[in-house]
Amino acid sequence: MGNNTKRGLRAEDIDRISEEVSAAVASLGLEPLEIEFRSGSLRIALDSDPTPDLETITSASRLIAERLEAGIDDLIPALSSGYELEVSSPGLERLLKRPEHFKRYVGSKVALTVRNGAKTTKLKGKLVEAGTVEIAVLVEGTKDLERFSYGEVEVARTVFVWPSAKGQPDQVADVVLDELGEFEDLDEAYFEDQFDN
Repeated sequence: MGNNTKRGLRAEDIDRISEEVSAAVASLGLEPLEIEFRSGSLRIALDSDPTPDLETITSASRLIAERLEAGIDDLIPALSSGYELEVSSPGLERLLKRPEHFKRYVGSKVALTVRNGAKTTKLKGKLVEAGTVEIAVLVEGTKDLERFSYGEVEVARTVFVWPSAKGQPDQVADVVLDELGEFEDLDEAYFEDQFDN
C-alpha cells in the first residue's frame, strides 16, 4: 500500500509531509496515520498506543505547525498560498496504511477492500498475521484464511466490535440488536452500511 494523491497533494508531497510530521511528533510517541488536503485545510490524523489524549494532540499540533512553518510549506505548491492546519486522533475505527499499522492490530476485526486485477472485493474478518509483504485474514462467517499482499489492499480499517453484555470478549458481533432496545426498529443492514461507507 502506498500513499495516494490527496486532493491537491502529490504523492511526493504526502511523503515529505509525513517525514516532517513523524520527526516533529516522535518525542510524543505519535506517528502520522492519515494526511490529506481539502478545501484549504491540511488534515493530519495521529495515532499511538494508547490513543493520544487532547493534551498530547494539542502539543503535537504546535510542534507540527512549527516544523511546517520552518520552510517546508513553501516547497509544496498546494500549501504555498496558505492553509489551515487540523490535527486529530482517529476514532474507534482506525485506517491501516502501513505494515506497522497492520502489525499493531493483529487479532482485531478488520474491514478490507481488496483489488485483484479488475475484480474488487469487500470483506471482513480477523487479522491473523501481518508480515512484511502480506497479511492473513480469517474471513468472517467462514473457516477460510485468505492472504493478500499490501499492494492488493486498497482500503483497510479496524472494525469496532460492540462488547457482549455477557462479558465474552471473543464473541464477535457488530451489534447485539436485542440488547439495544432503543434501536429495535433498525436492522443489522443499517449498521453494516456504517462500516462500509
